[in-house]
Amino acid sequence: MTARTGVDDVASICEFILALSKVDGWLYTDTPATLTNPDWETVPGLPTNNTALRFAGRVPLLVNDTWVSSGLLNSVDTSDPAAAVYRDPDTDGIAVKTWSNRYPSDETDGTADSMPRAAVAANWGDFVLLGDIHWKADPSAAYSSGNTTRYPHGIWRSVAGTTDRWNPDDVFFVGQKLEQNAVLGMFPLERGLLVVTQSLIALLRGTPDDFVYEELRNGISPLTSSEVTFWPYAGLVVWLDRFGKVWATNGDVVARLDEGITINREGTGMVLGLDQNLFVSGGQDVRVFHTFGDAGAWTTLITPSGWQKAVFCRNTVIGVGINQESGGDFILGDENFGVLGQNLLHGEVDTVQVLTLSGNESLRGTLNLDLIRPVMRTRPLPGESDRTVFWHRFGGRVNGPGKLKKATAYGGADVSERGFEHRDTLRLSDRKDFTFEAHGPSLEAVFELEFEGDVTPEHMTVAAHRGKTER
Repeated sequence: MTARTGVDDVASICEFILALSKVDGWLYTDTPATLTNPDWETVPGLPTNNTALRFAGRVPLLVNDTWVSSGLLNSVDTSDPAAAVYRDPDTDGIAVKTWSNRYPSDETDGTADSMPRAAVAANWGDFVLLGDIHWKADPSAAYSSGNTTRYPHGIWRSVAGTTDRWNPDDVFFVGQKLEQNAVLGMFPLERGLLVVTQSLIALLRGTPDDFVYEELRNGISPLTSSEVTFWPYAGLVVWLDRFGKVWATNGDVVARLDEGITINREGTGMVLGLDQNLFVSGGQDVRVFHTFGDAGAWTTLITPSGWQKAVFCRNTVIGVGINQESGGDFILGDENFGVLGQNLLHGEVDTVQVLTLSGNESLRGTLNLDLIRPVMRTRPLPGESDRTVFWHRFGGRVNGPGKLKKATAYGGADVSERGFEHRDTLRLSDRKDFTFEAHGPSLEAVFELEFEGDVTPEHMTVAAHRGKTER
C-alpha cells in the first residue's frame, strides 16, 4: 500500500470508514475485525482528485426499494455534484449516487433528484435537514446558479420522507449574533432540534413541522463542526468552545463538564462520545471523561499527538492527528508504520491514530509496544483556612498486571517542586492495596502515584489530622 499524505476529513458510515486524503481524494475501508492491515481503496464513482467535497453527515438513501445509510459528501463552497457513499444492498459493494442539480426550483412539489449546496446534514423525524447553505440572493426571483449566495445561518428542509426532493421556499434561519455564524451541527433531542452555530446555541422546541425557536446561550460556541457531537450514552449534545471549555446540554439545562481541569487550545480540536467515554482534544492532547452513574472522572489518553477529528465504528476509534499541513503520513497497513495490534494507539505526529476498546489484552498499557507510565494525582487538598494539617499516610487500591513505580507526596499545589518520594516497585499482580508515609505538616498537599503498564485504579486514600503529630 502506498503512503497517503495528509488527512482532511474522516467519517464512519456503519460498516465502513471514509477518509479524505490531501493527495488521493476520498478513500474507504471496511471496518476491520482487528486493527491489522485495513485495505484503503479509492471510492468508486468519485474523481480521485475531488478534495472539495466534505463529509456533511449521515442520510438515509432509497436504493432499489431498500433504505440504506449513506455518507453525504457536500460543500457550501463548490457547485460540483454532491455525492452519497453507501453499501449496495444487492452486491454488498461500495457504491455512489451523485446529484448534479444543485439549484432546486419547483415550488409546488419540490425538485426531485437534487441536492442543494450545504456544509452540514442531519435527520429530524421524516426530514433531512441541510445547514450552512446556499440560497436565493434575491428571494423574489427563482433559484438558479445566477441567483445564489451563502446563508451560513440558514437551514433547508427536504420534502417529508425523501432525501433528495427540495422545495426552494422551505428554508428557515437561526439567529445572527456574530459575523461568523455558520451552522456547525443539528441534533434531534426529546425536546426538539438543537442547533449549534459559531455564535449561539439554539433549540427548535417541538416537531419538524411545528416548532418554536429558543436561544439557549451565545458566546460559548465551538469553532468547527468536529468540536460538537451528540453523546448517545448520556443523551447530551457536547461541545468544546473557543476557550477550551467543555459544555453539555439536554435542550433545557446548559452545564460545564470540565470543572477542575484545563484543556489547552492549539488549533482545531474535536469531541467524540462513545459508550461511557467522552473524548476531547483541544489540539495539544486527548482527554477522556468516563462516567460512573451520575458522576465521572477525567484522564489523559496517551497518544502521539492531539486530535483534530475523530470517529468510531464498532469499538474502533480513529483520530486524525494535528498539523496535517506538515505532510503527515496517513497509513494504517504499512509493515513498518502500520497498526501493530489491538488495544494499541499507533502513529507519529500528523498521522491517523487508531485505538480499539476491546481485543488483545496482552497489549493493554502499551504505546507502540512500549509500556506507558500513567500518573494518577489528587487535586490540591486544603487544610482548614490557614491552619496546618499533619498529613500521615496515603495510598490506594489498584488492579492490573502492571506495576506501581513511584509514590509522591507534595507539601503544596506546585508539583514542579521536589516532593517526598517512595520508589519501591510493586507488582499489582501480587498486591492490590498499598500505603506510604506522607510528608507531614503543610497548609495543603497533593498526592501522586506513577504506574507502568496496564493498571486500573479503584481509589486513593489520604490520612491526616489537624495540627498535631499524633493520631
